[in-house]
Amino acid sequence: LIISLAILVRPIGVLLPFVYLLFVLIRKDYKSSLIFIFASYLLVFGWMYRNYEIFGRGFISTVGNWNLLLYRAAETHAEANNISITQAREILLAELLKETEKLADQNDYKENARFGLVISNQLSWKVISENKGIFIKNTLKNALFVAIKPARGYIDLMLFDNKKQALDGNISISTKILVGVQIIWLALAWILFLLGIWNLWNSRNYQVLIPILLAITYLMLASAGPEGDSRFRLPIIPFVLIVGAYGINKFLPETSNPKQKNLLSLRCDGSEHNKD
Repeated sequence: LIISLAILVRPIGVLLPFVYLLFVLIRKDYKSSLIFIFASYLLVFGWMYRNYEIFGRGFISTVGNWNLLLYRAAETHAEANNISITQAREILLAELLKETEKLADQNDYKENARFGLVISNQLSWKVISENKGIFIKNTLKNALFVAIKPARGYIDLMLFDNKKQALDGNISISTKILVGVQIIWLALAWILFLLGIWNLWNSRNYQVLIPILLAITYLMLASAGPEGDSRFRLPIIPFVLIVGAYGINKFLPETSNPKQKNLLSLRCDGSEHNKD
């Protein structure tokens, strides 16, 4: 149910249960797998039914189509035609309005909303499919920004009482210090992450490594909007730190205490061990 709530908060996580499912399937516990999937989507299906009743179409995110059109597609269209993203948005919105005005029954809210969502998505994917190379390049670039870009803008807004001062680009000494600390922290986290991958790979602990890497990759690519927003890094960091813990464990001294020794040795075969 926690995962179900997480999907409602961040709809990009809609496929994450299938990544987590790998942990369960490794144990060959198929009954638990079915219960896990059902519970993960229980609230999601209720929300989709609510949207179907209101809009005439079942979907999760009420802003997903706008994000796709005004960010992903607009960024792609802007670069393909050498114009600003603001101009690209105006062009795409004008085309969307032109298409939706053709709807036959202007009094049927459900039909208008349903076809409006369909047309919006069709327009977005038309732009993206015509410029696949640009879209893929920008997605990879923005995914990198999600991973390493400091949250300077958000620090500004939290420190300044006057938002205009922050938006005008005035950076206080406190902001510079916090950004510096954040850069050091991120560098350390990602270095430990790489060491953790090396440790897990060498120890052939694929049952831990592969699902976590899939989760990180999925979240980074799904969050890679044109702004490469650092706040989208939030659900990624716990996975990074889990792998980083294995990196730290590699350099810890050996211990004779079996409980401490196996603290980070996550086992997915379902067997019990280290019984006293």
